[in-house]
Amino acid sequence: VEILVQVPKGSVATTKTHSTRTMKMQLGAFQTSTFDYFFYFPTAGDFDHYPAHVASEGKVLAVAAPVNFKVTDEPAKLDKTSWEFVSQNGSEDDVVEFISQNNALKIDLSQIAFRLQNKAFFTRIIDVLRNRYIYNHELWAYAIKHRDTKAMGEYLAHENRITGGVGAYFVSKLVNVIPFDRKWFQHREYSPLVNARFHGLGSRREILNPQFHGQYHQLMDILSHKAQLIDDDHLVVTYYMLLQDRIDNAFKHFDKVNESKIETKMQYEYCSAYMDMYLEQPESAAAKAEKWVSYPVDLWRNRFKNILAQVEEIRGGQTEIVDDENQSQQQDKLASESTTFDFKVEGQKITVMGQNLTAANINFYEMDIELLFSRNPFAQDDFDGFSIIRPNATKAVTLDADKATQDFELPKELMNKNVLIEIEAGDQVKSKPYFANSLAVQMIERYGQLRVTETGESKAVPKTYVKVYARDSNGQTRFHKDGYTDLRGRFDYVSQSNNPLDNVQEYSILILSPEYGAIVKQVNPPAE
Repeated sequence: VEILVQVPKGSVATTKTHSTRTMKMQLGAFQTSTFDYFFYFPTAGDFDHYPAHVASEGKVLAVAAPVNFKVTDEPAKLDKTSWEFVSQNGSEDDVVEFISQNNALKIDLSQIAFRLQNKAFFTRIIDVLRNRYIYNHELWAYAIKHRDTKAMGEYLAHENRITGGVGAYFVSKLVNVIPFDRKWFQHREYSPLVNARFHGLGSRREILNPQFHGQYHQLMDILSHKAQLIDDDHLVVTYYMLLQDRIDNAFKHFDKVNESKIETKMQYEYCSAYMDMYLEQPESAAAKAEKWVSYPVDLWRNRFKNILAQVEEIRGGQTEIVDDENQSQQQDKLASESTTFDFKVEGQKITVMGQNLTAANINFYEMDIELLFSRNPFAQDDFDGFSIIRPNATKAVTLDADKATQDFELPKELMNKNVLIEIEAGDQVKSKPYFANSLAVQMIERYGQLRVTETGESKAVPKTYVKVYARDSNGQTRFHKDGYTDLRGRFDYVSQSNNPLDNVQEYSILILSPEYGAIVKQVNPPAE
């Protein structure tokens, strides 16, 4: 269609409007379009308006109704109580009173901007609006003209061209840009966040969890804009270091926290008790937790109770569930009550179970257990590679065909070493690793946990290194996680946040203690 529009007789076109104009417009089915044009009347009088015409292919389709404008020098009726009148014609007192008595959020405050050239009036208006918690960017801009530092700071704090260009954190006498106040950054709690690797791999530590990776680096960006960290910052960094198992760094920052300058006393106390467990000071942790076991907030009360429950278990007591909805505590309880069993070769003795055999050769190969385990975690299934190297020792033994089992001592020079024992008898060759150790390992397969104690005693062995590999259904072997047993001698060898567990068919686990020796266990994934 073609639209012909014309400004009224006696008017003057404004805002780039033509006095007469024809436009082409395309309309879809059931579509409505609007076109505006602008004009004003310089003099009073009666003026006719030539109506808009719509045509298509030379044929007129529609004509708007004609209008006669009656233009006067003064409004026919003037409302002197309206904002339109008061803002333009009222006194300064009238303007202040109107803003004070009416909803200032529903009026156009920019209409009084021209009045704020006067510094005294500017101060009055800003004070009134500030007391009513109302901010108008256009009015506050006059603070720069009048050198009002307080209002200037408020203006700059709302000026995105300023706040967006000073970095993640900025503090000055005039304006502050605090990301926490502006909701640019909020602390998050990660529970649970189980890392696959306890020790860093390579020269650069990697955060595998993508959500935590972004959160941590955003925090570091904020802190890097500070001239000096305060006590709250060091406490926050302590938490983020603990999440990454960077225990030494966590202690460095926690030691810089001045408790008297921390407002969140309870959170500080919990962190302090948590750190005591790393220091092997469970009694100190219990003393700090005791003060908060009656705290009215369930979340925090249960956390302190859980510390007391763990300390009681370290003392030799029973595992206690503090929070019935906490899956980790449920797993600990079920694991501690579950019936388990295992077997191993005891006391540097080789037991040969044979039938119809009269002689055998026993070969001994020394092993670097951690290196061997890392190269082939499931080596217990296949040690054929040792047959191509010369054994460290060979012992020819005579077997009694009438005996079901027979015992043979290890060579004295190998009794305290990790060796692979290879027995050649008849046409068969069998291999089995022997690990010189005094470790008792309870495998609680149903819940994916193990507990390490000294052989023949119930005393837990904490800080024992555990390394876990997983074998998938397709036969591929991959590193799963590593870490250390806690003060209870416990270690969760299954849980971690970054790799799926559904496809795991078997775990191979190395338990290694400099004092008590090493042992390798192979277990199935938990049934639940």
